[in-house]
Amino acid sequence: MIPDGAAYARVLNAISVISPPPMDDRVALATARRAAMDAIADVLESELWFRLTSKDRDPDPEPMVIDFMQRGMTDEEISLAMQCTQDPDNPPPYDTELTRRIRLGLDFAARRSDLVDDVTWYTSGHWEKWRSHMRMDDFIVNTFPSDGGIFTTCAFHRRPDRERFTPEESAFAFDVVRRIPWLYLSTVAIDVGVPLDGMTPRQRSVFGLMLEGWRKRQIAEHLGISEDTANKYMKAVYKSFGVSGQVELIARVLKSNVHT
Repeated sequence: MIPDGAAYARVLNAISVISPPPMDDRVALATARRAAMDAIADVLESELWFRLTSKDRDPDPEPMVIDFMQRGMTDEEISLAMQCTQDPDNPPPYDTELTRRIRLGLDFAARRSDLVDDVTWYTSGHWEKWRSHMRMDDFIVNTFPSDGGIFTTCAFHRRPDRERFTPEESAFAFDVVRRIPWLYLSTVAIDVGVPLDGMTPRQRSVFGLMLEGWRKRQIAEHLGISEDTANKYMKAVYKSFGVSGQVELIARVLKSNVHT
């Protein structure tokens, strides 16, 4: 698909009906962001997308994910995605180039083929052990750095055996995302990186869902775990932040939000 004027009109019309959310209203913000990502993904014919906010941990090449939302991934695929970040023997073969671009501190867009060639990608242990089972192949990433090593990524993926994203599609996605500040600007407090450093990947995932207002039962169903297990993760998050409940947690994070 080569985006044309009709494609721009379609996605911008879909986004124009979304009321710009207050940046301090996490529920409204999450709802609006999901709707915007859905609209872009539909035009790109992308089966799954994710938007995440991360913190660079230079010199560690693996950033720390702080906030995460997605569409299209099954619970099993989400579980695999979490596990693969803890596999130092099979890192994504695009990590080095992606990290280099992020640390330049500039907004950028890239396709998978811009970051790693086909031979390296399809013969890597990362593909064989993880991505092929997650059924996540070609992708576009749109990355926007903020202060304190924080950066936001809006990514669109296609399943295996689909056509590759074209340079025109990559440019289209980047241009549209950049027109929507509330979609890519970070609203995560820089100082939350301190307690997050001590969390496990699963605890950080639960933390992100809690900030969106998700309750214990919703978190358990989404992650495929029991409510008791979800409750244990939630209590661990409360302990990390020194708070006693979800409302207090959200207030603590919002108190020093980044609006850059």
